[in-house]
Amino acid sequence: MRSTLLLLAILMFGANPGWTRAPEEAEFAAAEKIGEDIAEWIGGMERRPSSIGIFNVYTNYPLDQDYSTVVETEVMKSLAKNDIQNVISCTECRTNQVSVVNDRVVISKGAPDMDAMKRIGKTQPVETFLMVEIYRTKISILAHAVLYQNPSGVLISAQRFRVTAVSFSDASTQLIGTLGLGRPLGIVSSDLATEFNLGLLEEMGFAKGGLFIGGVLAAGGTLLYLTPTLAFRGRFGHGGIAWLLSMGFGYGMGGASRGFVVTAGYDITLGSTAVVGFGGSYFLPSPAVTGALTGFLGLRVGFSLGR
Repeated sequence: MRSTLLLLAILMFGANPGWTRAPEEAEFAAAEKIGEDIAEWIGGMERRPSSIGIFNVYTNYPLDQDYSTVVETEVMKSLAKNDIQNVISCTECRTNQVSVVNDRVVISKGAPDMDAMKRIGKTQPVETFLMVEIYRTKISILAHAVLYQNPSGVLISAQRFRVTAVSFSDASTQLIGTLGLGRPLGIVSSDLATEFNLGLLEEMGFAKGGLFIGGVLAAGGTLLYLTPTLAFRGRFGHGGIAWLLSMGFGYGMGGASRGFVVTAGYDITLGSTAVVGFGGSYFLPSPAVTGALTGFLGLRVGFSLGR
């Protein structure tokens, strides 16, 4: 009974694992470049094939298997631009076969092995078969393309292609900028102060570390500072909302005074770039000046590139 229910679930929802994700914009652009590179490679062969069957395009974790369809479409489009018109997609080659054997669900695929290729190739009116395997690294899309003679399975040529696909939302380096309004500290004023921060953080394993440059502009004075910063990051559940708790200690200038500056902030990233939060800074000048600007406390908004 359990095997039957699992079989029905596979047939209804597909056999793709749930940990894959949908392609991002940079990966869509990379798919187009991969299609062009593969078409140029095949079109530039000394003995260019007259017909091609795309046997299989397989994408590995963390890409969704739907990305293989995107790459296959781009390959076919680019092959047509290179005057290779007789190109087909072999649907029989990648069809999942699901069966129950001894109370176990067995999923077999028209996998790209020699036996399957020779058997299926006899029914396909094409001169060659193309197989493509896609991998994702932090900054690139890798495509391994192999061209076989049909139906003998003799290897004609193989090539690897690399296309840069940098996604700022997935980058370990984080650029964050904020602009805030709030209460100035150390001076008596009914006017709001303005705070600005621009920082670069890099992954350190247990937290993020980096450098922030910022300042406070108020009617009673100006404070500028540079602070090495340590930040801790997390997410609310499994959604796209993330939080960032940052603490910095550095050096600042306010008028004729110089001294240490302590900063702290709690920011929430909404979606891929928008940031809202609150934060503050406190200036420890030397020499101390009575009635001078010593810090800021308020709300802020901004942007974040990376995570």
